[in-house]
Amino acid sequence: MVTINHYYQFLLIFAKNIYIFCMADVNTNHKIMAVTMAKTATIQARIDPDIKAKAQEILNKLNISMSEAISMYLTQVTLRKGIPFELNIPNEQTAETLAKSEKGEELHKVASVENLFQELEN
Repeated sequence: MVTINHYYQFLLIFAKNIYIFCMADVNTNHKIMAVTMAKTATIQARIDPDIKAKAQEILNKLNISMSEAISMYLTQVTLRKGIPFELNIPNEQTAETLAKSEKGEELHKVASVENLFQELEN
C-alpha cells in the first residue's frame, strides 16, 4: 500500500495517436504503465431528447462527458462479453402497471415523501 507522502513521477507521451502514461513511486520504485490508442471511431445514435437531457444532467454532476460515458459502457460490454446489467422482460402485471402509469392512470398521490413512507409502513 502506498502512503500519502510518497512522491510520484509522471510521464505522458503523445506519439502517432498512441498515449503512453507512466507513473513511478520513487520510494519503492513501483512502476505503473498504461498504453491506450487514440479514440477515432465515431458512433451516431438517435436518442429521445428528454432521456438525453436527463442523462446529460447526471453526467455533468459526475464530471463525465457523454462520449466518456458511452465509451465506459462499451468497454464494459467488451469486458463482460454482454450487456453490463440485467435485462428482464416484465411479467404481465408489471407491463400493465407500467402502461397505466405512463398514461397517468391509477396513480397514487401523496402530499409528501414522509406521508408516502407513513402509508407504506401501515
